[in-house]
Amino acid sequence: MASTGGTGPGRADGSRPDVSLRALAPGDEDLVRSWMGCGTGSQRWAGRGRTPSPPLVRALLADGVLAQAVAVSRDGEDVALLQAVDADETRGSAELAYLCTGAGPLLAVALDVFVSRVFAASGLERLALPRLVGPGAPVAVWPGTEPVLRLRDQERGDDGTFLDLLVHEIWAPGAPQGRV
Repeated sequence: MASTGGTGPGRADGSRPDVSLRALAPGDEDLVRSWMGCGTGSQRWAGRGRTPSPPLVRALLADGVLAQAVAVSRDGEDVALLQAVDADETRGSAELAYLCTGAGPLLAVALDVFVSRVFAASGLERLALPRLVGPGAPVAVWPGTEPVLRLRDQERGDDGTFLDLLVHEIWAPGAPQGRV
C-alpha cells in the first residue's frame, strides 16, 4: 500500500510543534559522518563497510541532491538528515533518503514535514524510499507506509546478517498513483 505524504497537522511554515527543519550548515559534515558510524538510514546512507571519509560524505551531500534539510527536535537537538535525490522530472519522481540517530516517532514526523515541503516546492508526484532492514526491524517508516517491494537477503550488514531491501512509495496528495 502506498502512502500520501503530508497528512499531519502542522504550522503555516510546515513545521510541527515537536520538530522543525533547518538548512544544512558547513559544520554539519562532521555530524553526518558521526551518524554514518552509528545511526540508522535509508539505502543511500548504508555504510556497506566503508569508512565515512570526508570525500564520501561530501559526495553524498551533493551528488544528485534536489533538496535536503536537518530535522531538529523541540529541544534543539539535530535528529536526522533528510534528502530528496536523483529526481526524474519526466516521471515526476525522486528518491527519499534519510540518516538519523535512531528510528523513532520524531523521524516519522520529520519525514512527513520534509515530504510535504518537497512535494509543494518541486512538482514531483512520487518519492521512493529504499531501506535496508535486518531481521525483526519495523517495516513501516511512519503510519500508512507499507513497502511496495521487498527483496530478501539483498545485502549483508556490518554484523554479517542478511538485510532485506524494502522500497516504499509516498505519493503527493492528489497525484494519480501507479502512473510511474
